[in-house]
Amino acid sequence: MSLADYQLPLPASSGTWTYSPDRLGPAWNASYTGETIWPYGDSYKSGQGSFYFRTQAASSRVGLDFAGTGLRLCLTDNSATYTVTLNSTVIKPTVVTNDGGCKGLGASQAILIQDLDFATHTVDLLITGASPSQDFQFFGGILETKILSSTVSNKTIDDRDEDWNILRKSGSAWDESTGLGLYQGTASFTCIWTDDARGSATYTFKGASAVLLNSAGSDSFTVILDGQTTVSNMASGNWLLNSNPMFFNTNLDPTQSHTITLMNYDAEDKRCGHQDGTLRDDQSCCTRLRISEHLNFMFKGHNI
Repeated sequence: MSLADYQLPLPASSGTWTYSPDRLGPAWNASYTGETIWPYGDSYKSGQGSFYFRTQAASSRVGLDFAGTGLRLCLTDNSATYTVTLNSTVIKPTVVTNDGGCKGLGASQAILIQDLDFATHTVDLLITGASPSQDFQFFGGILETKILSSTVSNKTIDDRDEDWNILRKSGSAWDESTGLGLYQGTASFTCIWTDDARGSATYTFKGASAVLLNSAGSDSFTVILDGQTTVSNMASGNWLLNSNPMFFNTNLDPTQSHTITLMNYDAEDKRCGHQDGTLRDDQSCCTRLRISEHLNFMFKGHNI
């Protein structure tokens, strides 16, 4: 079977990026290009313009693990200094302005990492010279990869698909809602903080070369694909988000059956709640299966 080229936009709000020392905290905070006031308290605000993370810290990092042949990092550096590492080696990539893909995410510059072997890579962007007068703005990136397929086709799995294994009985963890802008008008979400079946959603599928799980915003969560665990979060600092990739894998065998599970739980995150499923009084951490304008749970690839 041949390989087909594929590009996947990954905005800064995507759960696939890792921010350190924290996604939201003293080093990084989130905003929109058309906003000057941050949300506060329990209020959630719709932003104008493009979503981005910014840092004014003397040292911070954003990174991505991916399988692919290239990556464009989208940013506005405001003359802050930074270093790029690829697979733990410092590189000097090409930096361009007015890149079409990054401009679409709101950035003025693009770091081009190209012509990689199709394999698993780690890219880290280390910001070492930001300050209140030189804030570094990160808008995400565009992944260049290949999938095991002669053609690229899509199949969207809605949150109401009957093959989702979600507990929807009265009093269960998952609640349902409807609204304009949602795919087929529906949404599913849970705020039960637990790693058992009450707070999980599972789907088994076959015939896909890639899987993309989208959400309009979740806090800490865990995804298990064929026994491999990934933990992340999509905390947005009380900004309302459109649909964003919370998890992807572009290296699946379409001849095999695959199982993906989403849980509203991260054992390493002590902010959200307790193992018994109860939330801390000062937190409300939820995981959502929903979309706004974009696809919710999408398979890409061969024969589906």
